[in-house]
Amino acid sequence: MKYWFSKIYNLIAFTLAAILILLWENLTNDLFDAETGIDEFKFHSIVNLVKNKKIISFIAYTSLVIGLLIILIISVSTSINIFILVAACCFLGYLYQGPPFRFGYQGLGEPLCWLAFGPFAYSAVLIALNPSNIFFEDIPPVALSICSKHWRYKGSLLTVAGGMFEFIFTNAQSNKNLKIC
Repeated sequence: MKYWFSKIYNLIAFTLAAILILLWENLTNDLFDAETGIDEFKFHSIVNLVKNKKIISFIAYTSLVIGLLIILIISVSTSINIFILVAACCFLGYLYQGPPFRFGYQGLGEPLCWLAFGPFAYSAVLIALNPSNIFFEDIPPVALSICSKHWRYKGSLLTVAGGMFEFIFTNAQSNKNLKIC
């Protein structure tokens, strides 16, 4: 009974922490976009709606600290790897949007988001829910699609056309296939 209670507790706590961390991510993204002026005419931007960057910043960073504290509590009771993975997700989120990096503007946003919201976050929640079984071959199949950049020659300019790479990972019971389309 205690085992199931800890799984439910970890699920609820991890979900709450994830919501708080995503709140930080979205609020700081709006703050950083406001700094660059890209959201000047985006009327549903929280910065344009509230018109007080200090309050938004306070809420954003408070939610990050509370979210990371919840993750730390889960990590102390299960595995420190959870905190390391979630901290890596936050770091990748900052690289995506925060100065001086702003890799999202440089075409690197998709791989960063894939890493943060894909294998890192997914692994962290799996460890939180089942800390006694953290072997890679036991992770269930995951199918992820990433938008890719295909280059096409048009006149003297290279233009970007949309395309898809599909990465399909399957576990050891399915012969560890990796399919790239």
